[in-house]
Amino acid sequence: MFKIKNIYLLIISVLALNNTTLSQGVGIGEWREHLPYNNCISITEGNGKIFCATKYSVFSYDKSDNSIQRISKINYLSDIGVSRVKYHNGLNLLLVTYTNGNIDLIDNNGLTTNISDIKRKPITGNKTINNILFIDNFAYLACGFGIVVLDLAKKEIKDTYYIAEGGFQIKVFDLTTDGSKIYAATESGLYEADLSCPYLSNYSYWTKHTEMPHPDGIFNTVAYFHGTLYINLYGNAYNDDTLYIYKNGIWNCYDPTYTSNRYELNVKDNIMLVIEEGDIDQLDTNGINISRIYTYNSTSIPNAPSPRDAIFDNEINNVVWIADANVGIVRNEGVWTSTNFQPNGPKTTNAWDISVENSNLWVAPGGLDGAWNNVYNGDGLFSFIDENWATHNRDNTPGLDTIYDIVCVAVNPSNSSQVFAGSWSKGLLEFNNQTLTNVYDSTNSTLKCNYRTGVAGIIFDEDNNLWVTNSAVNTALNVRMNNGTWKGFNFSGFYSNSEVGDLAIDKQNRKWIILPRNNGMLVFDDNNTITNSADDHIKRISNSTGNGGLPSNEIFSIAVDRDGEIWVGTDKGIAVFYNPENVFTGSNFDAQQIMVDQDGYIQPLLGSESVKVIAVDGSNKKWIGTDRAGVFLVSADGTKEFEHFTTENSPLFSNTINTIAIDHKTGEVFFGTDKGIISYKGYATDSVEKNGVVVYPNPVKENYTGYIGIKGLALNSNVKITDISGTLIYQTTAEGGQAIWNGLNFEGKKAKTGIYLVFASNEDGSVTTVAKIMIIN
Repeated sequence: MFKIKNIYLLIISVLALNNTTLSQGVGIGEWREHLPYNNCISITEGNGKIFCATKYSVFSYDKSDNSIQRISKINYLSDIGVSRVKYHNGLNLLLVTYTNGNIDLIDNNGLTTNISDIKRKPITGNKTINNILFIDNFAYLACGFGIVVLDLAKKEIKDTYYIAEGGFQIKVFDLTTDGSKIYAATESGLYEADLSCPYLSNYSYWTKHTEMPHPDGIFNTVAYFHGTLYINLYGNAYNDDTLYIYKNGIWNCYDPTYTSNRYELNVKDNIMLVIEEGDIDQLDTNGINISRIYTYNSTSIPNAPSPRDAIFDNEINNVVWIADANVGIVRNEGVWTSTNFQPNGPKTTNAWDISVENSNLWVAPGGLDGAWNNVYNGDGLFSFIDENWATHNRDNTPGLDTIYDIVCVAVNPSNSSQVFAGSWSKGLLEFNNQTLTNVYDSTNSTLKCNYRTGVAGIIFDEDNNLWVTNSAVNTALNVRMNNGTWKGFNFSGFYSNSEVGDLAIDKQNRKWIILPRNNGMLVFDDNNTITNSADDHIKRISNSTGNGGLPSNEIFSIAVDRDGEIWVGTDKGIAVFYNPENVFTGSNFDAQQIMVDQDGYIQPLLGSESVKVIAVDGSNKKWIGTDRAGVFLVSADGTKEFEHFTTENSPLFSNTINTIAIDHKTGEVFFGTDKGIISYKGYATDSVEKNGVVVYPNPVKENYTGYIGIKGLALNSNVKITDISGTLIYQTTAEGGQAIWNGLNFEGKKAKTGIYLVFASNEDGSVTTVAKIMIIN
């Protein structure tokens, strides 16, 4: 009884300490996605859940408990770029198809079977799976080249039909059946065949309807409904579609005035849903429009209907579930009752630049083309604060209606509620407490306009001054000082008023400025006297020996590491300025490439890759994002590779990385790819001068299999873990300000239930700490 009571008191003391579990968002070494869930394209029901597809992933809504689950490449999906979802109730399978022809079958136990035959097959042209028709235990897939038959029970491809004359490819957009025949709506007319025919892989057994109106037209959706075939002719102009009906061998136009864009025709029992631009019509068995959903009429749904797919509820006749292009899933029960559901996420997948301070993360989703021209992205800005995504755009932020291509962002490290963002159109934006408070341009700052006020680089220095690059003008660099006043720096003679990109500030407060499009860099030193230009120094850096020695003048990224070295990412890999203090002396200055052993060959680090971004973590390791090879994590000196994440070996959405940002408070690393944002909980955090240790999770429960994090440590602390009797069972060194433990002892066995002590000290022993961990196994 005494021992039990003491253990109980120890548990209470553990929970009372400030090393209690914090909301960490994701476990160490784990991934999470940050995708938009508003733009839905396909919807289905099964096993008491509504499954809805976006262009990027899937999510489900449980009708019994109102819970929402994300279904992505992190947990169940094998790919990104979803085209359709459909649930087979007989086999309890969710079929997920993709724009690249990939297929996933997910059962009720969460087991995913990937069928990648179409994706891997060398088919020229379009592989998109446009729609799905279930006939018994077979899924007939309308593909960008023909029809594929999938045996759902055996989980394998059964057959492929090339139905166009001569056996050529043809885009098939939709399929339907009357029980004896199968009909295919294609890019060039309507085809039919007898289902009982064993030779449907032979095009000669397919018949094209040449007698119908517009026999070679694009028909995007088709449905057989109580003796009548309905098929939609895709119009060349907006709201210019035409619906045709085929009954008793006769073709007719449903209604010449009925010209809205149509996306789907879905049938349930005695009702057919016609999903079109702005509304959903319900037709009875006689083809009479008996009801129309034309408004959600809900204060919680700000947008008018924009349906892309819809189904009737399996159990409640009045309820229609809608995949809406703006607001996720909508549950509609009559004109006056609508509710929407979607996981929280950014508005789009665009991510050109990310900045995070004190766990306040902001995304600049704009972009530029290869020639640094505008792409006219109007996404605004996204923020991720307190685990909640918010969108700031022209719909909710006055002043953003005429601003586009926001390409850089910086959260104030001294005040994370203040954020600045640069646009490639109209200058610099200032947000305070998520509200746009100022727009700086040629009228109220030293920024200048040359057919646009282009800002592509912003950064705070240690004195909280904000440095801003300004393209296509002679004042390439400007500073908004911490008192709110501005100063511009004229670089005439050092560059020809061309584009100016991102910048970095080194340990001596020099500014390293990228000149895009194969123009090298500028280095500027104001000698820590911003207002006195007489002592300024400027130097142009290039690939010339003695003048920088870069491997290329095409520079994409720059970073200052924790030792003060300057890491530069080019189209020919990475180079490092090990002695940046010599930049203006000319001696022992040139950048060096890091030579590594790869498969027995000594070559420059990532010498064949375009390095788009470099980020430095709390332990001085480098996260490197490339244009086509994914993400690398290398040692502080770059000679050792710890991780190489690609789409093939990780949940990473794309091997094209635009930006990387590290939340140094938590160690979470955010990757902005060309297909969306995904994050990975790294091992390193920023160190602290005085230990304020936090252990998480704590207590560690029996079903937990991840890493245990010990953060808030002094830089590279030595960490020892003992049992309550003082026996050492594990030791390690912190990564920056965080150490991790896998919960195993030196013998590789799980630590037994009990209290464990953490002893940590910095390298000279001047900063020490003790913490407790409760293990339950």
